[in-house]
Amino acid sequence: RRQLVFRITNLFDRERYDADIVSSMVHCAIAELDRLTPLLGTLLNTPADLLADLSLPLLLERED
Repeated sequence: RRQLVFRITNLFDRERYDADIVSSMVHCAIAELDRLTPLLGTLLNTPADLLADLSLPLLLERED
């Protein structure tokens, strides 16, 4: 089973959450997953013997 997980955290006082911060965290998580999904597709479709040839910094700069 293949999964892509993005984790974002923030510290809040017990039982007190700032709705604006939580909303921003959700927005950020969605944006990051959208950015990482094409990278994951490239990694999964690249033969294992060629993975070392990939440039992760260049792949992360993609804007598609």
